[in-house]
Amino acid sequence: MLTIISTDAMWGQHIKVEKRNEHPFLVDHGRVAKSYDKAGMLKDSITISSHTGSASSINLFEMDTALILIDVNGMWYFVSKSSGKFINGFWGWEKDLPIYYIGTYTYDKGLNAYRFEKQVVSKESVYQQKDPSDYSGRFLGEERE
Repeated sequence: MLTIISTDAMWGQHIKVEKRNEHPFLVDHGRVAKSYDKAGMLKDSITISSHTGSASSINLFEMDTALILIDVNGMWYFVSKSSGKFINGFWGWEKDLPIYYIGTYTYDKGLNAYRFEKQVVSKESVYQQKDPSDYSGRFLGEERE
């Protein structure tokens, strides 16, 4: 697994997206989002969508008490700012985006990893692949210990 360039620890948490090599030749057949504290200790992780090698981006937004990762398939993943735990999630295809955009994780072929960068975002650039099939009946709910 390769660690990407991550966000700054503005909230006491680093959020990273890593590729999982589940396929012999596709770019990012699987991905994992991880939350680390300022000391670099892993707080929590969750498997995010398994795209078919398209190296899809995922966007990071901020709300009062949580950071939100929004995947191209419309899945929203919430990370508690205070605990660093993934606390909730749902499929929110074309739901209005949160006001505070922080950045986007995009695949960098030269690094063979995901890079965190600022982009201009819109609903059209965030919601690209309407496919909740992997997640329609899955997880998230209450904060995990």
